Amino acid sequence: MSVTIILLIISAIGAALATNKWLFLAWRTLAGACIGANFATVVVYSTEFSPNKYRAVGPLIALMGSYTSIFAVNLMGFFFLNHVGWRWLIIIITIPVVPAWIL
Repeated sequence: MSVTIILLIISAIGAALATNKWLFLAWRTLAGACIGANFATVVVYSTEFSPNKYRAVGPLIALMGSYTSIFAVNLMGFFFLNHVGWRWLIIIITIPVVPAWIL
């Protein structure tokens, strides 16, 4: 999980610094693969370490967190895109990932 978080940070910076659409596509594809791997890991961990009567709730909480983050990113894009530009917005999105890597 730590490797995918580091790759996610690197891919976000790479996408923000991309000079053409193919580099941007490659970096965003890597970011999508990292997010998918992290989501699968979080679901397994939340199910594995939950008490028996709450085992079905773990994946739902992970899914709710995923949808909440998608909503938050859309709100950030709506309010900040005209002020900071899309390159900075991609870098700003990685801010919540850094504490997860430290933990």
